[in-house]
Amino acid sequence: MNRKHVLAGVGIVGVLSIGGVVGLGAAYQQAADVEASSSAPCAPGPGPEVVPAADVGSAAGTTEQARVRNLTILVARGKQMGVPPRGIQIGIATALVESQALNLASRAVPESMTYPNDGVAAGDADSIGIMQQRVSMGWFDTIANGMKVDGQVSTFFDRLLKVNGWQVMSFSGAAQAVQRSAFPSRYGQREAEAVAYYTRLAGTPAATGGGVVVVDDATGCVIDTVGNAGAVVSGEWAHPLKPAPFTLTSPFGWRTLRGIPNFHKGQDLATPVGTPLHAVCTGVISYAPAMDPYGGGKQVDIDCGGGIVAKLMHNSAVNVTVGQQVKAGEVIARTGNTGNSTGPHSHVQINEDGNPVEPTAFFRARGVPL
Repeated sequence: MNRKHVLAGVGIVGVLSIGGVVGLGAAYQQAADVEASSSAPCAPGPGPEVVPAADVGSAAGTTEQARVRNLTILVARGKQMGVPPRGIQIGIATALVESQALNLASRAVPESMTYPNDGVAAGDADSIGIMQQRVSMGWFDTIANGMKVDGQVSTFFDRLLKVNGWQVMSFSGAAQAVQRSAFPSRYGQREAEAVAYYTRLAGTPAATGGGVVVVDDATGCVIDTVGNAGAVVSGEWAHPLKPAPFTLTSPFGWRTLRGIPNFHKGQDLATPVGTPLHAVCTGVISYAPAMDPYGGGKQVDIDCGGGIVAKLMHNSAVNVTVGQQVKAGEVIARTGNTGNSTGPHSHVQINEDGNPVEPTAFFRARGVPL
């Protein structure tokens, strides 16, 4: 995938897509599929062609008024369910992609056309409502409930909240984990618009902060807006993965791998492909090859100063270049399974004056225990 160039100073902070391992569920694999599709052209994929309802110009008002009415219900219901602002924004983006945030009936579901609606999707799919969820997939107990905006968004949020790790997924990854769209990258393309609607309707300032934009070199499309993804930071040091889920696996020291004793120079943290990887220190990128020839895969080294170098290996993508200054907690890469790797994980290694040291004690002493 061609997605290397990075722009600084973005206001709206998003996070990165996540793929699936470590028993964390199919949702992560869905997000990995988003990652694979993200190099598609910027233009959103096809949405439903809408035949306006007869009453859109009267009882329901204009199309934008209908949209605002529906999104107001979405925001209110999200708040009632305790969905964090970012989750509600993901819901808004999903509605904008799926139906233009209109409550649509379907000709393939004739009963749906007997209930109040903002128009009829011209296709023959059995998708209905603001989220265009499919009747045949058992989203609703009755068609009547499926045509209620409150019922649609309640179902969406209920499923979103059950997605393990949705908080650290991109808009596309989180929405796709629920919706299973054929065009998953579209959700992230509506992020800014969704945040704007949320700010307007919720009466709450949108979450903002510094970040970078990752742009696809081939298409010029914005792929991800990345901030620190909620990194755990203590002074000049940060946890490589938190708050993303991970499992401590192979420790520092002697081990037997494929029947052969070897000395493991770091600590392995098993985590889904695409998990945001943070700069563990404030420093300078000293090594970031396209592929490390010694098995580190897409490796990133940070010169932390004082003779300390952090080595972070097996990434799926790297967002920094040699010589670039980074701050502790900044997202610099996404975890993966490249190089000599036995499964998706992050190899975290700390060298002091060229010699590897036990990383668990090292990070604990700096206030960010692994």
